[in-house]
Amino acid sequence: MRRVAFLPMLAPILLITGAVMVVLAFLTPQYTDPLSYATGFDALQAELYGSTDPDFGAASEAFHQLQDRHHTAKWFYADMGYAALAWAALVLMAASARKHGWISVRWTTRSAGVLIVTCLLAVMLTTVGVIASAFQAYTRAELPPWADSLAIPLMGALGFSPILLGVLGLLSLAPLALRQRPASLFALRGRGHGSSVLVTLVYLPPLLLAGSGLLSVADSGGWALSTGSALMCWLILNGRAIWLGEND
Repeated sequence: MRRVAFLPMLAPILLITGAVMVVLAFLTPQYTDPLSYATGFDALQAELYGSTDPDFGAASEAFHQLQDRHHTAKWFYADMGYAALAWAALVLMAASARKHGWISVRWTTRSAGVLIVTCLLAVMLTTVGVIASAFQAYTRAELPPWADSLAIPLMGALGFSPILLGVLGLLSLAPLALRQRPASLFALRGRGHGSSVLVTLVYLPPLLLAGSGLLSVADSGGWALSTGSALMCWLILNGRAIWLGEND
């Protein structure tokens, strides 16, 4: 248990950091000069809707330039705070899983129940993250009101979720057909050099794709997308570890 002693220590740090960032977000105004922003926004709308041939592309560009001139760090503080709180929950979940023996000291498991629950949680968080990124930007008035910015990410996320669940389930659950004890999570090679290279080449692209979601931690919806990506990375690495493992 000494190897995971840092997890219970990390969770309070993340919780405190998250709480501080959320308070900072609450105390920080959204615009550096709210009156100037409101005046510029009203003028932009009046020009757009008063034109006989409105140029929505140019209006959207002008809207974002107006945002850039007046925005503060309010939503950055909020997104980092939410992410810190979400990661604290993830750390506590990992520590609990280790404590109850649901995952081994190598951070691997052959438990189908654990893998199925983790798959469902990863896909749910990823889907929520994609949807939240659009909704939060809309509710924060970071998008022009004339832009149709919600339908595409909403339909895309809901349509892609079953595909993601199927691919993730295949990568993480298919290796259970082998009666093999998992190697370590970051093992460089397993029973043979050739098979190790082949398995790594199969698992590397989805791992890199899932890992890219970790970069969204400071974005709107990143609290869900980054934690979902972390779970997907673990599932992919665990599946690879089983393929590289030794026979029971």
